[in-house]
Amino acid sequence: MLNHRKWEEENQAISKNESPRQRHLQLWDNSILENPSLHRAVKHLHDIFGANSEACGFKFKYPNQFSDYPEIVHELKALGTRLKVIVLNRRNVLKHAVSYMNLQRIKNQFGLINLHERLGQTQVAQFQEDQFPVSVDRLLARMRRIEREAAEFQQQARNLGSDRNANFFHVDFEDLMESQEETMGRLFEFLDIPFAEVESKFRKATPDTLRDAISNYAELERRIRKTEYRGMLDP
Repeated sequence: MLNHRKWEEENQAISKNESPRQRHLQLWDNSILENPSLHRAVKHLHDIFGANSEACGFKFKYPNQFSDYPEIVHELKALGTRLKVIVLNRRNVLKHAVSYMNLQRIKNQFGLINLHERLGQTQVAQFQEDQFPVSVDRLLARMRRIEREAAEFQQQARNLGSDRNANFFHVDFEDLMESQEETMGRLFEFLDIPFAEVESKFRKATPDTLRDAISNYAELERRIRKTEYRGMLDP
């Protein structure tokens, strides 16, 4: 996240005849010309930061986007204290992994990466009610990968800002679900902007109770009870 007022102040020193997009094209000309997806990403960032808002930001996923767009990582680091990093985590790695597998169903069924309200209430409700099987071996592998990448990303995210503590905000998915107003209040305070009511256009795809979501839950429970993740099963 970036404080928009500070962004505008810094940009006043730039020639009026040179747009931010032109400036980055000069800075990254070779990379962008060779990588159309980077070109689109940079243009999208300028659309975000050109908005008339107190603070603006975007989602940057680890590890894929960190490795695919090293130029953007470099530019983010160059922002120094102007950059504020918010890291969203999920304590229940089992539910995280199940949600990941369910997102693959959304992509296959609707061509989307999230369950969006524009699908309509009927389709959303039907998808939420449908159980699906999971491969327990694949699920365990995904859980261990999530844990490994979460630890790596915490370090990478802290390294983006020049002040590794003041510019870093960690929030757990569970806190957003259980105490949204309090958690969002702390988040707005971190961003130094007034509190405002917010609502997502995305809908929760996976039920909180895993036995309602997974058709082979008995098999999953039997296997998971033998692992360190047993405490993440349904009560």
